[in-house]
Amino acid sequence: MAVTIKSLARSQLPTTQGDLYAAPTTPAAKSTIVKNMRFVNVGSATVTINIWFKRGSGGTAYRILPKDMAIAPGQLVIENEEVTMESDDRIQGQVSSGGTVDYVLSGVERDQS
Repeated sequence: MAVTIKSLARSQLPTTQGDLYAAPTTPAAKSTIVKNMRFVNVGSATVTINIWFKRGSGGTAYRILPKDMAIAPGQLVIENEEVTMESDDRIQGQVSSGGTVDYVLSGVERDQS
């Protein structure tokens, strides 16, 4: 089984709840361990973020960070608690309206058997 250490996702948080990362289903299903999540407020005002784990594309979303976590301008939030994911599980996020928060998710993917 191939194991790949990688940057899983990087971009800016959406202003509506949306997928930041989905564990691959094709060409081969993969299991993932998200080892680290980083969020940086690159805007000029304090914002709030919400982050969820969702089981599959049609599953229920569960919070994995405190609700409406505030981040001041220029501040960094690092979440080092691991999240174990099966194929098609998702990490979702949202920033308050008008906010600009960069994120990077890092971890390990491996072929699912």
